[in-house]
Amino acid sequence: VDEWVACVRAGLSAFDVIGHTFGPNSQEVMDAALRIDRELDTFISAIQKLAGEWGALFVLTSDHGVRPLVEWSQSHGVKAARVNREVVRFRGKVFSAFKAKYPEAEKLFLFRGQENIYFDHEELSRRNISVREAYGLVRREAESETWIAKIYDREELLSEKDLGEIGERVRHSFHPQKGGDMYIIPRPDCFTPGGPGANTFVIKAE
Repeated sequence: VDEWVACVRAGLSAFDVIGHTFGPNSQEVMDAALRIDRELDTFISAIQKLAGEWGALFVLTSDHGVRPLVEWSQSHGVKAARVNREVVRFRGKVFSAFKAKYPEAEKLFLFRGQENIYFDHEELSRRNISVREAYGLVRREAESETWIAKIYDREELLSEKDLGEIGERVRHSFHPQKGGDMYIIPRPDCFTPGGPGANTFVIKAE
């Protein structure tokens, strides 16, 4: 083969930050869309000129959507609420429950993220604590949390069990080796921590 192909990847990440910060209905997003449109026109024209007779193929893809801000939703009669305090309180409840039952409970966790929980399976095994016991403790603490729509654990996601619409979406984004142990899914009208802006997506509660 005596032809060569140059592949260039460009990520327009600023749009993601603007969307999350100001919401999809904002002047900032509209301004960014117009600016990116003009910049793409300049970029594509320059590449086409540079490629000459060889030509150039452009592939444009999108990332994800972003939901309206709580304030915008409320002003349009849509139920919405920020649950930052509730999420932080829930994290504290879960950790306190583990501390009350297991000494040095912090060693049982690899990561306690916003809505994901990673357990240290080697530490659980060393102490003869079954992973199902750990899952059960988290689920019990979640029973009174009104902002939680669903909870899925690693065993469920790796099984062939029908998890419904939401569960299948979580399963499709789950990595068997790198994924967490528990995924806590908030209600569609609840905004979890992440700054003053908007969540990434909305999923319909069953």
